[in-house]
Amino acid sequence: MAKKTGKLFISHAGNDEEYVTKFVEKILRLGCGFPREQVFYSSQRGTGIASGLDLFTEMRKEAAASPLVIAIVSPTYLTRPTCLAEMGAAWAQQTFLPVLTPGLPREDLPGPLKAMLIGELDDVAAGKYLDEMHDRVIKAFGLTANTADWNLQRDSWLVNAAKYEELLGTVETYSAEHVAKIEGELDQKTERYNHLLEKFTELEERYAELYEAKTQKQIAAAALPKDEIEQFKHLADAIAKHFQEHRIPRCVITAIRCHVSHFELVVPDRFRDVDGVIPEFEDAEQRGYLSIDVDPPLVVTVNQKHPQIRKALELVDPFVEWMNSPDHSDNFTKWFETEFNLPVDPRSSDVWDAVLRP
Repeated sequence: MAKKTGKLFISHAGNDEEYVTKFVEKILRLGCGFPREQVFYSSQRGTGIASGLDLFTEMRKEAAASPLVIAIVSPTYLTRPTCLAEMGAAWAQQTFLPVLTPGLPREDLPGPLKAMLIGELDDVAAGKYLDEMHDRVIKAFGLTANTADWNLQRDSWLVNAAKYEELLGTVETYSAEHVAKIEGELDQKTERYNHLLEKFTELEERYAELYEAKTQKQIAAAALPKDEIEQFKHLADAIAKHFQEHRIPRCVITAIRCHVSHFELVVPDRFRDVDGVIPEFEDAEQRGYLSIDVDPPLVVTVNQKHPQIRKALELVDPFVEWMNSPDHSDNFTKWFETEFNLPVDPRSSDVWDAVLRP
């Protein structure tokens, strides 16, 4: 009988490499006299896919072109998309010969495989099935059978079947509790990813607006987040940070509030000590933050030429303008009132104490 070209394709899971290598050596090479170089299986170096090629595509191509595909169907095999693709390609060509490994009950097979007459490599009828497989390999590739060699290797395989089972890969299993935990972590990470994606998109849009901005006011507007509550926090936090970093005195903050609210600030009695002296205001005046009228009423004015006052006003003015806007949503108003238990009023000393003071 003339030998036929083409490779014998062994479809298997990578985790089962040791078991498959033993099967190829004992059953195919020594038992059937099959040339090693004519066997194709992906886990064996030198007989698998060449570097740089797409594994999934090449495996299906090789399986479809093979005169015979022997599938070593193990518990791991059924979990591998590549293995199932190889099986489908061979099935379409009617060259499919599946065998079951130890540890895989027939009832666990998917529908199409369950309906087939599949031999098992460790049951009482394994010898008969191995004989049928031997004959099919010999016929498919035009080989000359050596009955003595075959009987020796077949019997050796059956005797050592339990030992060879230890070479099979294992399938990780998870409890329902573990799966639920993993799914919960995945949901959290997905939610976090979506949030970061939204923030990234927002930053891209803000960058584009900043790039197009011409005036200082346009630049400030472009720098604001899109969310209304985040806009408020962005403006308020910048002011509080400035007050804290420069240790702006409380009386100076009060003077700034009155200035932007267009109130006249007269030194309150609460700032006087028992002798009628107003040390906090006098100290602020000496440091250049304020000026105080000499004659009563003692009207306080902020020194807009002082760098820290000038910077504070640059931050406070847009905050007050933003807070005074009539366009605030009901959602923001409800959030503000719930968060601070105060009305949205940038002139209120209570609002400044709650929101802006360090």
